[in-house]
Amino acid sequence: MKYVYVLLICLNCCVVHGQHNNDVYDLEFRQCLNEDGRWNITPFMAGNGGSACSVDSTEFVQGKYPLIFRSIEMFPASRSYYRFSARLSQQLFIPGNYQQLEFTLNSKCLNVNRGWLKVVALNEKEECLYQDSVQIHKKDEWSRCVLKLPAQGACLFRIEIYAVGEDDWPKASLFSVDRIQILGDGKNIDWSESLPVLEENTFEYVGSWPESVLPFVENKRIIALAETVHGDSLIAVSERKFVRHLVWQNKCKLILMELPYDYTLLMNLYIQGNSHIGAEELLQYARIVQFDSDFDIAFLNELREYNRLNKEKVYIVGINRMTWNNEYLFRFWECVDGKKLEFGLLRKYLVSGKIMEAMKEFDGKGGTTQWKQMDIFWFRMALKQLLSQRKIRDVAVGWVKGQDEIMKDNIIWMVDSLLKQDKKAVIIGHLLHFNKVNNMAPVIEKSCGNYLSQRFGDDYGVIGILKGEGNIWGKSLKMNRKVLHPLELPQGREFLEYTCSSKSESDFVGNWVTSGRVGWLRFCGKYASRILCVPVALPQRMDCFLWVR
Repeated sequence: MKYVYVLLICLNCCVVHGQHNNDVYDLEFRQCLNEDGRWNITPFMAGNGGSACSVDSTEFVQGKYPLIFRSIEMFPASRSYYRFSARLSQQLFIPGNYQQLEFTLNSKCLNVNRGWLKVVALNEKEECLYQDSVQIHKKDEWSRCVLKLPAQGACLFRIEIYAVGEDDWPKASLFSVDRIQILGDGKNIDWSESLPVLEENTFEYVGSWPESVLPFVENKRIIALAETVHGDSLIAVSERKFVRHLVWQNKCKLILMELPYDYTLLMNLYIQGNSHIGAEELLQYARIVQFDSDFDIAFLNELREYNRLNKEKVYIVGINRMTWNNEYLFRFWECVDGKKLEFGLLRKYLVSGKIMEAMKEFDGKGGTTQWKQMDIFWFRMALKQLLSQRKIRDVAVGWVKGQDEIMKDNIIWMVDSLLKQDKKAVIIGHLLHFNKVNNMAPVIEKSCGNYLSQRFGDDYGVIGILKGEGNIWGKSLKMNRKVLHPLELPQGREFLEYTCSSKSESDFVGNWVTSGRVGWLRFCGKYASRILCVPVALPQRMDCFLWVR
């Protein structure tokens, strides 16, 4: 359990709070395990391996304790370990007035098969200009690796540090990092002067929500409502208000949510009028997936009534990976069949992960039930998802890259299968996933929104939803349960949220004035106490935004 606590501390880390000192980016790894840590650290995921991260108090290097990553035993005292991997990343803003930047990493390794330092240079639109990497010395002693990169035309630099254990898993691996030094043209950089400043004319005030944004979405077939903060009730109200308008105007027929697909099978059954699933049961499941339960049930009741009155139905579909216990899938079968049906081999195959056999069993028995054609479609889609999820096992990036690829595949599948050309789909999820650039993972990968932008072109639009201050619901890292966490307004003219707060309007829609503008943007996921704030190309990530004070 001690490893679980340490690893949860590392989840969703990276904060830049507009500090004006010479170590804005924590280049000495002093704050990695704090709530205001700057570095994004890959957590341990049992199926994909990883490592436990902690401060090494047994060694004092250059005036401080280093950061160390250790292999994790499968069982106590078993001397059998999960596959080792350590990943750190961060995106920095450095003014483009240098000709060359020099990055030096001080580290040491034990039983590490390969490791490297990678730097990607990006322009103000987050387009890659240059990238290079250098191998980390695989020595059980402190050593340095140096990487030089051109800086002309670049302002954003992404640092990625990797260490992967040997294929012989039983060997315990260690990876320690002491600090990174960055020189600009051979001189130390004054970080206090390297923060971008957002002026009020970065964006223009468009109007109130959602009326002022409707002309923007008129020619969009797929619209992502991409929130920067999970767990805020006012954001939820704003999202439902927008979706309600599109649905009742007979334009939106597909509501795609960043939720487990198998959970939303029950939600969809409910709004289609199924009599075997009720609001109280959905509320119980909602607490598990950490929904804003009361409000969402009210919204589902509205959609249920809409489907009762209209021939052309609205569907709710979860686009995230399925849960692993298949509880919701079994319950879906029972609700559709109208009785507690024990389906024998199918259940056995699902529990054991034999998905192809489960598909054959369903094809044989599913047709003997009184199922509707759409219900058969939903169930087969569930089996297809389980099959695709088990193919993504990459130890380095599977937990992040897999999530975005699964959501991309699910969205495309649903749009192509269910959405008429003249109708709309609305996606409700996090901006980390549905922006048009990347997912800001420890290993830089395309975001789901990037894939969708390439696939659907101008038919795909992103509306970012920003939050000022208040309280948000989310998991607690220390207690591992749902808590109400205070959200404070970021301080500093480099933050988009701070710039928005200078406007007199409480809530408004903003549109970009220029196409190239770098600024800090805040993100908060399911862990309410972990906040990610990074410099990004704002207009490239979202087409426009809603500001909720």
